[in-house]
Amino acid sequence: MTNELEDFDLFAKNALTNLHWSLDEFYETDYFELITVLNAKEKKERVVDPLELFKSFNN
Repeated sequence: MTNELEDFDLFAKNALTNLHWSLDEFYETDYFELITVLNAKEKKERVVDPLELFKSFNN
């Protein structure tokens, strides 16, 4: 459990440092929604549907 708390504190530190947030902004933000947004992949990094990939070769 200690490592998870340390990870959360590190995440808070990174948000304050890199996103220039205050502690209030960090603690008032939905953690899971923020993680989802920060983990969003660019279009070129996303998994491609194999059928769509096959279709693109036939054009």
